[in-house]
Amino acid sequence: MGNAYILWIYEDAIRHATLNEDAKASYCKAVGEAVLKVCLEPDRELSPSGIKPVPYAGILQSNSNDVCLAGKQHSTWQQVYLWAGNCLTPLYDLTEERLRDAKCLVEDELKRRRHRSAEQDAPPNGGPATRLGNSAATEGPPSVN
Repeated sequence: MGNAYILWIYEDAIRHATLNEDAKASYCKAVGEAVLKVCLEPDRELSPSGIKPVPYAGILQSNSNDVCLAGKQHSTWQQVYLWAGNCLTPLYDLTEERLRDAKCLVEDELKRRRHRSAEQDAPPNGGPATRLGNSAATEGPPSVN
């Protein structure tokens, strides 16, 4: 198993790709080159903690951050990302405020799923609920021997 690269591409960088076949061919080549650059041969820049790879690349002379690398994970790992602040950010890089936002999103989704599950389990048209378990079982308390 290899690494998985998590990327995003801004729509405004590629919106003209389908104007004609020449444009499509140019964009396909440029997007492919930008993806390869970001993932395999990134530029390097000096940061306060040393030299680091540049996690973005431009397409066809437009913005320099058209294709952005959100992270690189081994394909067997699990990682959570949040789309916030116009970028995809790994959980460990989120601010406290963004973590609280993520928590609210997860809690809202869990409530939505519980509600949907309750609706699916409800009897149709207000009729009796479907009985689960052994249909041959009798009602009432068990007999005493």
